[in-house]
Amino acid sequence: MKITTYQDVYTRFLSKIEDEYLASLDDEELNTALYPLLLGAINGFSRISEHNLRKRDERSRVFYETLSEDEIEVLAVLMKPIWLERYLNSSRKIEQQYFDAGIKTYSPNENLRNLTAMYQQYLVDARKAKTEYTYKRVSIVGNFHGVGEAPEKETVYNENR
Repeated sequence: MKITTYQDVYTRFLSKIEDEYLASLDDEELNTALYPLLLGAINGFSRISEHNLRKRDERSRVFYETLSEDEIEVLAVLMKPIWLERYLNSSRKIEQQYFDAGIKTYSPNENLRNLTAMYQQYLVDARKAKTEYTYKRVSIVGNFHGVGEAPEKETVYNENR
């Protein structure tokens, strides 16, 4: 049985973004920086996840249950809007920055508009990832008794009608 580590989720998440600050961190600092993002993703996904995401070892940074590739993917996608919220909530990111005349700069309003649009897209992606995960878990045969008629002896229907 393969144990799913936090690093498995972090690696998937980092493959989806470009962040110079995170790239400059050593492993321990990176784990510290990404942990709050993972907690937010767990809170957004634990209710529908097939595995209990709350069963984990914080010291070893592992989940007690083996997560599927789909679950790791959903957690990584859910981490993206949380990651971007850091930048949206940082006043330094929306202040005008001055560069030399040879570099094109954008107004703080334009920068904020672009970040907000990206954030909205990340939220859409997160909802889509959770929806797709849910549909993948639904078994047509197991949950809906296949494409034919439902077996009457195994299913209780409203008999008062």
